Amino acid sequence: MKLEAVDRNNPPSYCVATVVKLLGHRVCIRYDGYGNDDSNDFWCNFQAEELHPIGWCAQNGYPLQAPKGVETLDPYSSL
Repeated sequence: MKLEAVDRNNPPSYCVATVVKLLGHRVCIRYDGYGNDDSNDFWCNFQAEELHPIGWCAQNGYPLQAPKGVETLDPYSSL
């Protein structure tokens, strides 16, 4: 499942991310662009304020950016 998430390494930037694991009410999130690298994955409640559905940034005037550490990434390329 794709979503838009606050870049924890560069707030208040937002990035496209993927839910990679579920455990009860918690989700493990990986920013798109890191491939199989799980070093920046993070766990949070699925209702966390830092997670939003795809399209939220456009509706609210926030640009989507590649996560800090990923030089170039089209945030919509994997949708």
